[in-house]
Amino acid sequence: MRRLALLFVLLGAGPPAAWAAPRLILVISVDQMRADFLDRGPYQGGLKTLKEGAVFTDAHHVHVPTETGPGHSVILTGRFPATTGIVGNDWYDRALGRRMYVVEDSVHGKGPEHLQGYTLGDALKAKDPLSKVVSISLKDRSAILMAGKRPDAVLWLDRKAGGFATSGYYGARPAWLDAYNAMLKTPGAPLDSGTTEQFNNVLTTPVGDAMLRDLVKEVLERYELGHDEHTDILAVSFSAPDYVGHEFGPDSPEMGVQLAALDQVLADVLTQAEARAGKAGLDVVLTADHGVLPVPESAQGRQLKARRISEARFLAAVESTMQTLAPVPGRRWLLAANFPHLYLDRSLAGPKKLDWPSFLNQAAKALLGVDGVAQVYVPGAWPAADPYSDVFQRSYFPDRSGDLLVRLAPGVLPSDDYAVGTSHGAPYEYDTHVALVFWGPDFKPGVYKAKAEVADIAPTLGMLLGLDYPAAATATAHAEALVLPTAPAEAKP
Repeated sequence: MRRLALLFVLLGAGPPAAWAAPRLILVISVDQMRADFLDRGPYQGGLKTLKEGAVFTDAHHVHVPTETGPGHSVILTGRFPATTGIVGNDWYDRALGRRMYVVEDSVHGKGPEHLQGYTLGDALKAKDPLSKVVSISLKDRSAILMAGKRPDAVLWLDRKAGGFATSGYYGARPAWLDAYNAMLKTPGAPLDSGTTEQFNNVLTTPVGDAMLRDLVKEVLERYELGHDEHTDILAVSFSAPDYVGHEFGPDSPEMGVQLAALDQVLADVLTQAEARAGKAGLDVVLTADHGVLPVPESAQGRQLKARRISEARFLAAVESTMQTLAPVPGRRWLLAANFPHLYLDRSLAGPKKLDWPSFLNQAAKALLGVDGVAQVYVPGAWPAADPYSDVFQRSYFPDRSGDLLVRLAPGVLPSDDYAVGTSHGAPYEYDTHVALVFWGPDFKPGVYKAKAEVADIAPTLGMLLGLDYPAAATATAHAEALVLPTAPAEAKP
């Protein structure tokens, strides 16, 4: 509240004597929702309603890789991988000699063990322990990374569990969850057959979004969210559009069907949330964790000159280049790769008597000759003239990032896993430019054309709630979109 009061002073207005905080903040992430998806309509449901809010038309993620884990970690931390440690959906763990999944937990199986720092929800609960934070998604990493360290509940869809799951990190398993999952398996329900084909259908059709809508209603009631004057946060990540986009592409008829269905799903979600918090007590944020590259063979892909390359052949070319630079017969320089990160076997440097920083610089220059490479970055030697240098610098976390970071050329898609369809992960507009909307009584409707970042969400909501939640470097709290009453507001119902 101190930050909000200070803002009133700076604007020449006294703080309202009876301003009421929102009862519920609903944070919606639509996985893979590029900014242009908002204009795909005509929408008649929730997307139409949300577009009547404060719409930031030039909002971007400013880190790499533009993937689900890092993207969702930014939404409610307002921080970048260099701070949060979330450098990808997974990374190579040198101590263990294997890949580490982003929400892998050494004690509980799944949890936020790898997330450094805190989220807006953590800050809210530190200020008001009676506030509640709940996060749900079809993907574990989406729900976990928006929830932070102190949520009241986190739920995701688990194939092995055959329904929605949680972990021991969040305390006792909710008593109602088994009965809820059993309902999903009754005849005619989304998971009644329990087959892999049916599960995949849930993920790549509007069925998945509808399942999450129904879970929203359940958790609103179970946790009494928006029930009183203690502000609650409900974070919801709709994952199905991402699965649809990967398989069929962002410009496909299937994506059109998905967005039309999502429009109605969001209308239902807004109705459910308003029923709990009252229209005057509900604020909503709509955004996405990343965008997506058009299918290279589509008209949109050809316009971008997008092309597929074999990841296996690419990595073989990287290894060959490294071997030419410093031969190590019978050994490999490349331990692992997770774009943009290349992890090298540092133990080989000693026997070769290599000066490691000098060797990395030589390797970075040599790798520019590999097909598909636009730039190679040596951590700590970020080139000032490179337009993406800052993006890679704020994405580098020493213990988890690669020895070298590769920026592929625009439109290049490593496609061993995507012989058809498409993917994301690059620092280019098609992957970074996403939807960003603030909607509700505490926001000024309108079109905001100034550049914005997804990292702006947390400090903006922090300012609204009077939390001491300063923006990260390059991010900002959007005071211009906040409603700042100059007279006492009526208490929200």
